[in-house]
Amino acid sequence: VRANRLHRQSQANLADAQENLRLAIAAVDSFGTRVSEDLRLNKEDLRPLRKGLLSTAVDFHQQLLERRGTSGLARLELAQAYRRLADLSKEIDSPDQAIDYYRLAIGEFEKLPDDQQNDPTVQFKLANCWRWLAHLLLHNGEMSVAQETAKHGASIFQRILTNDDVSNQARVALTKTRMLQSGIEYAVNDIDQANIFIREAIDGWNEILKDEPNNSDWLAELAYSHHRYSMHLLAISFSRWPEAEKELETANDFARRAVELPDSNDFCRQVLAESLLELGRVAKITRRFDVAIERLTEAETIIDANYKSEPSVWGHATSLARCYEQLSSVYALQDATQESEDYLVRARELLSPLIDAEVENTIAAEMLSGVLGALGSISIDKGDVETGLVFLDEEIHLIESLLMREPESRVRTEQAPFAWQDRAKALVLLNRYDEALRDFDLAIQNANPGFRERLRMERSELLIKMGEYRRVLQENHEILLVLQQSRDSHTLPYQYVRCAKLYASCGARALDDPAFDPSEQTLISEECFSEAIQLLRKAHESELDDFESLQAEEEFEPLRQRDDFKQLFK
Repeated sequence: VRANRLHRQSQANLADAQENLRLAIAAVDSFGTRVSEDLRLNKEDLRPLRKGLLSTAVDFHQQLLERRGTSGLARLELAQAYRRLADLSKEIDSPDQAIDYYRLAIGEFEKLPDDQQNDPTVQFKLANCWRWLAHLLLHNGEMSVAQETAKHGASIFQRILTNDDVSNQARVALTKTRMLQSGIEYAVNDIDQANIFIREAIDGWNEILKDEPNNSDWLAELAYSHHRYSMHLLAISFSRWPEAEKELETANDFARRAVELPDSNDFCRQVLAESLLELGRVAKITRRFDVAIERLTEAETIIDANYKSEPSVWGHATSLARCYEQLSSVYALQDATQESEDYLVRARELLSPLIDAEVENTIAAEMLSGVLGALGSISIDKGDVETGLVFLDEEIHLIESLLMREPESRVRTEQAPFAWQDRAKALVLLNRYDEALRDFDLAIQNANPGFRERLRMERSELLIKMGEYRRVLQENHEILLVLQQSRDSHTLPYQYVRCAKLYASCGARALDDPAFDPSEQTLISEECFSEAIQLLRKAHESELDDFESLQAEEEFEPLRQRDDFKQLFK
């Protein structure tokens, strides 16, 4: 009897302990959720406090796992503890740690007995682990793994919907997964597959909105999906801008509906501003400048209101700076230099405080480097080369700092070559040829293939000034070989003409260069002039438009008295 009483007492104590544990876990989860979702703690100056509070929850779960042997945690609770740790690690900017925890959670979920594993609630949590893991892998650049991971998550959400087609929670999660899959495919440049997924996301949001037509978040998500689809169309070809603009107008309409609802939030306003920014950019490129300014000014009003209400949120500052950049380029295209410069100065003032010594804010740093480059170009165009060079030096210093942190960053190919090219041109204007040559070399080493040959031609122009005529001959032979292998029949005739101009300029310069004796001058110049004539002949045979007009171009003045040049234009 006593033994039975003690057994019942121990069972009761165990039940109490387990209940207390569950209450403790629930309390910490509630605490973590409240901290995660409290918008006030997302402000830049409160981020350290937010991270500290969430770290407390991380410590709790880690200690819980370490004491698993005595805590009585079941495998399901273990899986959920890992999932909570992953969610919290993600919130405190520890993506690598979050990836590890999500993988541990998935492993534990998949070891559950069939009856538990097939429970829709468990399936939903497992699928969300796959989805967030794919999201983190995408941002880590692990594209192929992210593709498979997102696919796993999507298949589980689909299975849940097959068994319960009214589960709106699973439908929302599946639709968000389709958007994630679209982003992954876009990142690996499979635009067709990205379009398939984003269209599925659009269909998903439309289906969800049938039940909740006035849900501002879902309307904003639908707007954002249409925005993303427009970007995919433009990535295929800018000639599809009418279709893309139609998608952006649709995005704009849904975003406006979301913003007008009582439960509208920052995300809704951000999506509206983004659609206006992109509509402004499309209008700018298609040279509808009044439309561009109207769209961008409206976007500026929305973003500026967000920025003034929460100036410490750096995302508002970068969005506003991007708007200023676009407005600057619209005015630059209309030769309104002062207005263009004013907007760039405003963008710089917004971005500069976001950059610390270690360039932690990569987005702001990339944007600021572009702003500095544009300010440098404006100064040089106004004739103030020295001031322009100061801006360009700042730009390159910032880019080099970025590359120190992330050597494989897209900045290396997408921004750095243009920055080195601009500074090289400025140095040429100041007759600092050796420094200019070094910058051209750096630009060429890092440029994408399509841009590399253009840079090599510009370097050849510098080499002519430096008297490196033999090197120019060799360089041009190599350039032409690459251009001919590209088999671009549309642009090749124009490239022939450009190389012909380089040869003509090289020959004329060599003919008057006192550093060479007369026989060497004649030898080099004749070789250059012969190459120029041969290329002009190829351009003519390629049926170059308005070929006859070349006869009067200044660069071909050294060739006009040659019989072979005259023969070309008979």
